[in-house]
Amino acid sequence: AKTEQKSLILVVPLLLIGGLPTILGAVVGYYYNFTAFDTFFDGLAIGGILYVILPIIKTLFRETNTSRTVYLGVFLGFILGFAVNLL
Repeated sequence: AKTEQKSLILVVPLLLIGGLPTILGAVVGYYYNFTAFDTFFDGLAIGGILYVILPIIKTLFRETNTSRTVYLGVFLGFILGFAVNLL
């Protein structure tokens, strides 16, 4: 029970870091449609999501040599998604 509580204490802040900028950007974007806001909140969302996802990927691929390829794939995927949002 103590281990579950400790992991929950770790997961909740990561959930807020990864999801809060996305939700906040969606709310602000619903009311105000400015390119600067879109770019700012996309950057916040991407940074928050990367902050959460990269340590998870690092622990998943710690024992293999494919971690650089995975990091590159995640990075390129986010860059491509960001570029699509700018269009």
